[in-house]
Amino acid sequence: MSSNNQSWEVQPADPAIVSDAGNWYALQTRARHEKVIAQRLQESGLTTFLPMVTEVHRWSDRKKTVELPLFTCYLFVKVRPTSVA
Repeated sequence: MSSNNQSWEVQPADPAIVSDAGNWYALQTRARHEKVIAQRLQESGLTTFLPMVTEVHRWSDRKKTVELPLFTCYLFVKVRPTSVA
């Protein structure tokens, strides 16, 4: 066997991204309420992330394309740390 010496170079993070520091948290929601909660959190000024998948649902009389959350009952929110006095 031969040894493979690899070195990885890590680029420093972009200061613009680092200055917008915040932590991502997963919020557990009621079933089928993910979109509404994400919208209300965005209206209050929080950054949210709700990954969606497109599926085709079939009924006996029709087919419909629907967007569903990738993780049911969860959405992600970015919160900046604040000091509470």
